[in-house]
Amino acid sequence: MEKAGYSVEREYYINDAGNQIDNLAKSIEVRYFEAIDEEKDMPEDGYRGQDIIDLAKGLVDSHGRTFFEMDEAERLTKV
Repeated sequence: MEKAGYSVEREYYINDAGNQIDNLAKSIEVRYFEAIDEEKDMPEDGYRGQDIIDLAKGLVDSHGRTFFEMDEAERLTKV
């Protein structure tokens, strides 16, 4: 992609637990809130790529405000 002139960001996921996955879930949660016109602060180490925005919009398209109604601990296990 870089050779074709695109800006490339690399991220590495070692496993499905820990800080990276927590930050991923929280980042999707923030973008989900934005997609339903609610406010939530992005974590300092949050993921800000278009792919996260697209994932969150897909959640809104398929689940509406369902996740907004959940408490945060439950919501983060679902997103």
